[in-house]
Amino acid sequence: MFTRKMALGMMRASYANRILGFSSSTALVSQFHRMAPQCSTVVYGKLNALSSKIQEFVTSKAELCKPAEIHICDGSESEAAMLADILVKNGTAHTLPELDNCFAVRTNPADVARVESKTVICSKNRHDAVPTPAPGVKGTVGTWADPAEMEEKLKGLFTGCMA
Repeated sequence: MFTRKMALGMMRASYANRILGFSSSTALVSQFHRMAPQCSTVVYGKLNALSSKIQEFVTSKAELCKPAEIHICDGSESEAAMLADILVKNGTAHTLPELDNCFAVRTNPADVARVESKTVICSKNRHDAVPTPAPGVKGTVGTWADPAEMEEKLKGLFTGCMA
């Protein structure tokens, strides 16, 4: 079962995934009004109602990823209803008519939570994150990467990814 509050939580997760550049079935991201004219505007919510650190984070990720829109969640019942309606209209969720305010959401078979061979764990010291296998043996927990190197790689991958 899926409630409107769950829809809101799902949309918050979707928003976070989108602003960070990960794929999502729901596109509800836009851009901050102080950004350059080629950037979009916030379509819902108020960025200036968030803490300055969150505003900086959203602004920097929007500048990097170039989303068409940004949706700032406010947690209201009306927003939850709107987001649930969007999920139903785009086919992500299906209403369960026999239950009030409940929805069914099925996982896309092409969507995987995590693939060990493609998991990268970042830490300053490799031994803090990934067990060190014997020389010549590939570990099964994940691959270690230096955080600074990974940040540069991700900047390249995420630049304009939502344009």
